[in-house]
Amino acid sequence: MVLLKENRRLLTYSRLASLSYLDYYGKDGVMYKELKSALGLSDSQLGPQLLWLKEKGYVKTAPQKLDEKELSVYYITEKGKIAYKSIVEWIKTIPIYDNLRGD
Repeated sequence: MVLLKENRRLLTYSRLASLSYLDYYGKDGVMYKELKSALGLSDSQLGPQLLWLKEKGYVKTAPQKLDEKELSVYYITEKGKIAYKSIVEWIKTIPIYDNLRGD
């Protein structure tokens, strides 16, 4: 399997970790603060990466009111799911992957 050229740009920790977290936990959406805390990233690390993911169509946001504040809730899109799963499958083709899993 060949990793698509566009998907290669997803191979940063913050981008791939964001997609992974949203894919696993994001059925009902994930607030920015939760994502930031879960991934251990600063605003300056996470914010631009989420913006990039949104501009490319891998994630989407929806506003949600909480205590009179309007917060952004993040969701992975179908395009994001496909890209994330293709990267996971590509990683599995790397010979060292079996050694890392202990097979």
